[in-house]
Amino acid sequence: RRRYRGRIARKAKHIVFSSRDAANDFKRFYPDSKAQRHVLRFAVTHPQYERIDVSSLRDKFSLGNAPLFMVSNQFGKHKNHPLIVDALKQLVDSSEDRGCLVCFSGKEHDGRNPEYVGQVRARIENLRLQGRIRFLGFIDRAEQLALMKASVAVIQPSLFEGWSTVIEDAKALSVRVLASDLAVHHEQLGKNGRYFDRVDPVNLAAKMKACLEEGH
Repeated sequence: RRRYRGRIARKAKHIVFSSRDAANDFKRFYPDSKAQRHVLRFAVTHPQYERIDVSSLRDKFSLGNAPLFMVSNQFGKHKNHPLIVDALKQLVDSSEDRGCLVCFSGKEHDGRNPEYVGQVRARIENLRLQGRIRFLGFIDRAEQLALMKASVAVIQPSLFEGWSTVIEDAKALSVRVLASDLAVHHEQLGKNGRYFDRVDPVNLAAKMKACLEEGH
Protein backbone atom coordinates (compact mmCIF):
# COMPACT_ATOMS: atom_id res chain seq x y z
CA ARG A 1 0.00 0.00 0.00
CA ARG A 2 2.82 2.41 0.82
CA ARG A 3 4.54 1.63 -2.48
CA TYR A 4 1.29 2.21 -4.37
CA ARG A 5 0.65 5.55 -2.64
CA GLY A 6 4.26 6.52 -3.23
CA ARG A 7 3.91 5.93 -6.99
CA ILE A 8 0.81 8.11 -7.05
CA ALA A 9 2.63 10.86 -5.17
CA ARG A 10 5.59 10.74 -7.58
CA LYS A 11 3.81 10.32 -10.92
CA ALA A 12 0.31 11.79 -10.74
CA LYS A 13 -0.29 15.28 -12.09
CA HIS A 14 -3.63 15.65 -10.31
CA ILE A 15 -5.00 13.88 -7.22
CA VAL A 16 -8.59 14.14 -5.98
CA PHE A 17 -9.36 13.90 -2.26
CA SER A 18 -12.71 13.60 -0.52
CA SER A 19 -11.82 16.19 2.13
CA ARG A 20 -9.46 19.04 2.86
CA ASP A 21 -8.29 17.04 5.85
CA ALA A 22 -7.20 14.14 3.61
CA ALA A 23 -5.46 16.54 1.24
CA ASN A 24 -3.58 18.02 4.19
CA ASP A 25 -2.53 14.54 5.33
CA PHE A 26 -1.20 13.83 1.85
CA LYS A 27 0.86 17.01 1.89
CA ARG A 28 2.25 16.06 5.29
CA PHE A 29 3.24 12.53 4.23
CA TYR A 30 4.38 13.41 0.71
CA PRO A 31 5.75 16.96 0.91
CA ASP A 32 7.82 16.54 -2.27
CA SER A 33 4.89 15.54 -4.49
CA LYS A 34 4.31 17.87 -7.44
CA ALA A 35 0.71 16.70 -7.94
CA GLN A 36 -2.02 19.31 -7.84
CA ARG A 37 -4.46 18.51 -5.05
CA HIS A 38 -8.20 18.85 -5.57
CA VAL A 39 -11.01 18.33 -3.03
CA LEU A 40 -14.25 16.81 -4.28
CA ARG A 41 -16.62 16.14 -1.40
CA PHE A 42 -19.35 13.61 -2.08
CA ALA A 43 -22.99 13.50 -1.06
CA VAL A 44 -25.41 10.57 -0.83
CA THR A 45 -28.59 9.35 -2.50
CA HIS A 46 -31.34 7.54 -0.64
CA PRO A 47 -33.88 4.85 -1.53
CA GLN A 48 -37.48 5.43 -0.46
CA TYR A 49 -37.04 4.69 3.21
CA GLU A 50 -40.11 6.82 4.08
CA ARG A 51 -42.42 3.96 3.08
CA ILE A 52 -41.07 1.71 5.81
CA ASP A 53 -43.14 1.41 8.97
CA VAL A 54 -40.72 2.10 11.80
CA SER A 55 -42.88 0.28 14.36
CA SER A 56 -42.58 -2.90 12.30
CA LEU A 57 -38.80 -2.41 12.20
CA ARG A 58 -38.75 -2.04 15.96
CA ASP A 59 -40.60 -5.35 16.21
CA LYS A 60 -38.29 -7.01 13.68
CA PHE A 61 -35.16 -6.07 15.62
CA SER A 62 -36.72 -6.34 19.13
CA LEU A 63 -36.16 -2.67 19.91
CA GLY A 64 -39.35 -1.97 21.84
CA ASN A 65 -40.19 1.69 22.29
CA ALA A 66 -36.85 2.77 23.73
CA PRO A 67 -35.09 5.88 22.39
CA LEU A 68 -32.40 4.81 19.93
CA PHE A 69 -28.85 5.82 19.15
CA MET A 70 -27.65 4.51 15.78
CA VAL A 71 -24.05 3.58 15.05
CA SER A 72 -23.81 2.55 11.41
CA ASN A 73 -20.18 1.57 10.89
CA GLN A 74 -18.53 -1.62 9.79
CA PHE A 75 -16.48 -3.18 12.57
CA GLY A 76 -13.04 -1.82 11.79
CA LYS A 77 -10.94 -1.26 14.89
CA HIS A 78 -10.58 2.46 14.12
CA LYS A 79 -14.37 2.83 14.33
CA ASN A 80 -13.99 2.95 18.12
CA HIS A 81 -17.06 0.96 19.21
CA PRO A 82 -15.70 0.35 22.75
CA LEU A 83 -15.97 4.06 23.52
CA ILE A 84 -19.72 3.89 22.94
CA VAL A 85 -20.00 0.81 25.15
CA ASP A 86 -18.20 2.61 27.95
CA ALA A 87 -20.27 5.77 27.47
CA LEU A 88 -23.48 3.75 27.65
CA LYS A 89 -22.26 2.21 30.90
CA GLN A 90 -21.86 5.73 32.28
CA LEU A 91 -25.48 6.47 31.36
CA VAL A 92 -26.85 3.21 32.73
CA ASP A 93 -25.09 3.71 36.06
CA SER A 94 -26.30 7.29 36.42
CA SER A 95 -29.42 8.33 38.31
CA GLU A 96 -30.88 9.71 35.07
CA ASP A 97 -30.89 6.56 32.96
CA ARG A 98 -33.68 6.76 30.38
CA GLY A 99 -33.54 3.20 29.09
CA CYS A 100 -32.07 4.03 25.69
CA LEU A 101 -30.76 1.43 23.25
CA VAL A 102 -27.63 1.61 21.12
CA CYS A 103 -27.92 -0.10 17.74
CA PHE A 104 -24.80 -1.24 15.90
CA SER A 105 -25.40 -1.87 12.21
CA GLY A 106 -22.72 -2.90 9.73
CA LYS A 107 -20.57 -5.79 8.63
CA GLU A 108 -19.22 -7.58 11.69
CA HIS A 109 -15.76 -8.47 10.43
CA ASP A 110 -12.40 -6.75 10.22
CA GLY A 111 -9.90 -8.75 8.17
CA ARG A 112 -7.01 -6.79 9.66
CA ASN A 113 -8.23 -7.34 13.24
CA PRO A 114 -10.44 -10.46 13.21
CA GLU A 115 -10.59 -10.55 17.00
CA TYR A 116 -12.08 -7.05 17.26
CA VAL A 117 -15.80 -7.91 17.15
CA GLY A 118 -15.31 -10.57 19.82
CA GLN A 119 -13.54 -8.05 22.01
CA VAL A 120 -16.43 -5.59 21.66
CA ARG A 121 -18.97 -8.29 22.53
CA ALA A 122 -16.89 -9.40 25.52
CA ARG A 123 -16.74 -5.82 26.79
CA ILE A 124 -20.52 -5.56 26.53
CA GLU A 125 -20.97 -8.79 28.49
CA ASN A 126 -18.46 -7.79 31.15
CA LEU A 127 -20.33 -4.53 31.70
CA ARG A 128 -23.70 -6.36 31.62
CA LEU A 129 -25.05 -4.24 28.79
CA GLN A 130 -26.44 -7.05 26.62
CA GLY A 131 -29.97 -5.72 27.08
CA ARG A 132 -29.03 -2.20 25.99
CA ILE A 133 -27.07 -2.85 22.79
CA ARG A 134 -28.35 -4.48 19.61
CA PHE A 135 -26.16 -5.92 16.88
CA LEU A 136 -28.31 -5.53 13.76
CA GLY A 137 -25.72 -6.79 11.29
CA PHE A 138 -25.53 -5.72 7.65
CA ILE A 139 -29.13 -4.63 7.15
CA ASP A 140 -31.11 -3.36 4.20
CA ARG A 141 -30.12 0.19 3.25
CA ALA A 142 -33.68 1.56 3.42
CA GLU A 143 -34.20 -0.06 6.84
CA GLN A 144 -30.95 1.45 8.07
CA LEU A 145 -32.06 4.92 6.99
CA ALA A 146 -35.50 4.52 8.54
CA LEU A 147 -33.93 3.61 11.88
CA MET A 148 -31.49 6.49 11.62
CA LYS A 149 -34.37 8.86 10.95
CA ALA A 150 -36.19 7.50 14.01
CA SER A 151 -33.15 7.78 16.27
CA VAL A 152 -32.34 10.38 18.91
CA ALA A 153 -28.94 10.80 17.26
CA VAL A 154 -26.40 9.10 15.04
CA ILE A 155 -23.05 8.54 16.73
CA GLN A 156 -19.84 8.61 14.69
CA PRO A 157 -17.04 7.77 17.15
CA SER A 158 -14.15 7.04 14.78
CA LEU A 159 -10.51 7.47 15.73
CA PHE A 160 -9.74 8.17 12.06
CA GLU A 161 -12.10 8.81 9.17
CA GLY A 162 -12.47 9.97 5.62
CA TRP A 163 -15.47 11.92 4.38
CA SER A 164 -18.10 9.96 6.27
CA THR A 165 -21.05 8.51 4.38
CA VAL A 166 -22.84 7.99 7.70
CA ILE A 167 -22.60 11.69 8.48
CA GLU A 168 -23.84 12.58 5.00
CA ASP A 169 -26.80 10.25 5.58
CA ALA A 170 -27.60 11.91 8.90
CA LYS A 171 -27.32 15.39 7.37
CA ALA A 172 -29.71 14.44 4.56
CA LEU A 173 -32.12 12.99 7.13
CA SER A 174 -31.87 16.06 9.42
CA VAL A 175 -30.81 13.84 12.32
CA ARG A 176 -28.49 14.96 15.13
CA VAL A 177 -24.89 13.78 14.85
CA LEU A 178 -22.58 13.14 17.79
CA ALA A 179 -19.13 12.99 16.21
CA SER A 180 -15.64 12.44 17.54
CA ASP A 181 -13.43 15.50 17.52
CA LEU A 182 -11.66 14.81 14.22
CA ALA A 183 -10.78 17.65 11.89
CA VAL A 184 -12.64 15.94 9.05
CA HIS A 185 -15.81 15.76 11.15
CA HIS A 186 -15.58 19.48 11.87
CA GLU A 187 -15.06 20.05 8.16
CA GLN A 188 -18.09 17.94 7.32
CA LEU A 189 -20.52 19.17 9.98
CA GLY A 190 -19.32 22.65 10.92
CA LYS A 191 -21.47 24.28 13.58
CA ASN A 192 -24.19 21.65 13.19
CA GLY A 193 -22.15 18.87 14.77
CA ARG A 194 -21.95 17.95 18.42
CA TYR A 195 -18.41 16.87 19.14
CA PHE A 196 -16.90 14.72 21.87
CA ASP A 197 -13.42 13.69 22.92
CA ARG A 198 -12.72 10.49 20.98
CA VAL A 199 -11.10 8.78 23.99
CA ASP A 200 -13.37 10.07 26.78
CA PRO A 201 -16.56 8.02 27.41
CA VAL A 202 -17.71 10.45 30.11
CA ASN A 203 -17.71 13.28 27.57
CA LEU A 204 -19.73 11.21 25.08
CA ALA A 205 -22.16 10.10 27.81
CA ALA A 206 -22.86 13.75 28.62
CA LYS A 207 -23.65 14.47 24.95
CA MET A 208 -25.92 11.40 24.74
CA LYS A 209 -27.72 12.49 27.91
CA ALA A 210 -28.33 15.97 26.44
CA CYS A 211 -29.86 14.44 23.31
CA LEU A 212 -32.16 12.24 25.38
CA GLU A 213 -33.34 15.27 27.33
CA GLU A 214 -34.14 17.09 24.09
CA GLY A 215 -36.06 14.10 22.72
CA HIS A 216 -36.51 12.97 19.13
